[in-house]
Amino acid sequence: MTSHADLIRAYLGAYDQHDRAQLEAVLADDFRFDSPRAEGLDRASYFTQCWPVHAQQRSVTIERIVDDGDTSAYVTYRIITNDARSLHNTDHVRFASGKIIAIEGFFGQDRGADGQLRK
Repeated sequence: MTSHADLIRAYLGAYDQHDRAQLEAVLADDFRFDSPRAEGLDRASYFTQCWPVHAQQRSVTIERIVDDGDTSAYVTYRIITNDARSLHNTDHVRFASGKIIAIEGFFGQDRGADGQLRK
């Protein structure tokens, strides 16, 4: 059985490696996604609206994974964009039957290459 941490690493690794097939392999068929910018997306809508941002990302680095040991975990990660912005995000990830069934994303601050907050 794949651990929750391994599923999260595969999910974010897909963005870091620009590997859609890897992402498709870990998301359940009835996957749902919510964030401040995208509410109630199903799997198909997630790939249409969210997956294309991978092309704007230089790297994704996991900072911490906190697993409740049952059905969910939180992951905090940093994205560096192609134009050197730094985005710090946290996702609440839920699991069922060895797949990611839902993600609720929380977006952090946008910082420039100098570390200063952008407005």
